[in-house]
Parts: sequence; structure tokens; C-alpha cells
Amino acid sequence: MPTALNRWSSTQSMRIQTSIVPSGTAVETAFKSVGIILYDNVTNCPSVKFYSMNTVTELDFFDKIEPVVDVHSEDLNPQSKWLPLFEKTTFGVDSAQTTALHFFGRFSRGIATGANEFFVLRPSTAKQKGIHRKDECVPCITKSSQITKPIFDDADYDQLYDSDKPVLLFSVNGEHSEEAEKYIKLGQTAGFDQRFLTKNRNPWYKTERRQPCPLLLGVFSRGGYKIVLNKSRTLNLTCFHGFQPNLLGHHMSNIFSSISHQESVGRWSRSRCENTATRSTNSSRMT
Repeated sequence: MPTALNRWSSTQSMRIQTSIVPSGTAVETAFKSVGIILYDNVTNCPSVKFYSMNTVTELDFFDKIEPVVDVHSEDLNPQSKWLPLFEKTTFGVDSAQTTALHFFGRFSRGIATGANEFFVLRPSTAKQKGIHRKDECVPCITKSSQITKPIFDDADYDQLYDSDKPVLLFSVNGEHSEEAEKYIKLGQTAGFDQRFLTKNRNPWYKTERRQPCPLLLGVFSRGGYKIVLNKSRTLNLTCFHGFQPNLLGHHMSNIFSSISHQESVGRWSRSRCENTATRSTNSSRMT
């Protein structure tokens, strides 16, 4: 790779940022990305070309590869993330023709416990600890991998519960049972009350109050968005952001009902989301 880089940097007058994802046995089981910047002493650089490559050998044919996008320097915001510019599904948006999402509702991050080892329980663990009250152990999605379909309902949650997955959140407020008090003392003995988040809460075991969100958006995702229509009674941890629509925003569920026949995970490219959102917006305007 150094030879290829030296050759191109010495023979071409360009300033380029390129993203390379190497392949091979060393990285097949892990996500790896390498950002490379090629530059020279050119003083007049009106734009920046963004390239995306899958293998190092593609550097040998660098002059034959078309950039994903060529962005004028004045249009690049140094405070923004440039990663989307490397994705071939990136599309332009005319902000003058769009409406801010907060007009239709509000986003909130998932519940941050500060000590998932303590607050997240399997049904068998809750039973073993004698914590049976529904207001002390509430249904909660604790991992993104627990949702594998674009629409999640109570039956899907029940399946996770019956499989003894960690889908209960220990959440007490005010008076609680003796069993819950014993569990809280166990947590104190283990030092969970001294974690960064817990030691700044009063009491330390009180979790954030949330309502189930109709729309869930995956926080950590590669290869597209993970968007879920949540028809269940479950809360969610920080693996998802939640969207609470207002009266004007409830029509947004039509976006997901139109693709509910798909059996794949709710990951869709930007182009698909754009086309679907446009159809939904046009439909709402007609009504």
C-alpha cells in the first residue's frame, strides 16, 4: 500500500479523502475501516472527491475509479461527520423542500441504566430473586439484536420472554417489595451504586421514566438504517432512539406499514427510505 500511495501522490495533483475497508482473514470477523487522505501542495482546491474501496488492490486502478461524490469545498462543514459522503446511496436533499422532524414529534434516547449488569434481568433471574411485581420489572428491549423484524409486537416480546432472554428492566419508584429491597442491597454490596450514572441519581436505583415509543431507530448500524415499528408495550435501552409522534406525526406509521410484508431485518437504504417517505408525504398532502 505505501508504494501505491507514493506513486499516486507524486504523479497526481489532487487532494482526496478516501475510505478503504480491507478484506482478508485478519478482518473477516470484525468491522474495520481505514481513512486515507492523499494531498499535495496545490493551493487552489475547489472541491474534495470522496472514494470508497473494498480492497487495497483497487489502489492500483485508482485513476479508473469514479468518486462517490465530488463536493465543493465551501459546502463541506468541518463540524459535521463526513462518513455519509462515502456511501454510494447518498442523495441530495433540498432543505427548502423539507420539514423538520420535530414538527411531527420528538426523539429521545433510550434508557441509560449505568449498570446493565444490575438493572437488566432475565425472567428466570427475576423469579429466582422473588421480584414478581409488574411495576418492579418492566418489559424492555435491551439489545438491538433482540429485534429481527421491521415490525415488533407483544407476541414477539413474549417469545423473547419465554426464551428467557434479558428483556426485563428492574425499575422501582417509591415503595417497593421486600424482595426488591434485598436486590437493591445486593447491588450496593457489588458497588453498582458507585457507577458514574448511578451515584448521581437519588436514589441510585431509580431509572429514567419513559413511555413505549411507536418508532425505534437503531443507534449502531452499518449498511443502512434499522427502523422498527414498535407495536408492543416494551421500553428500550440506549441501543435504540425512540420517536414519539404528535397528532400530526401519527401518519408516519404508513411508511412502515407499506413495507411490513418484508421478512428481512428493518434495514433499508437511504434511497428506499427517501422514496417511501415521499410517497407517504404526498399521500398525507392529498388527504
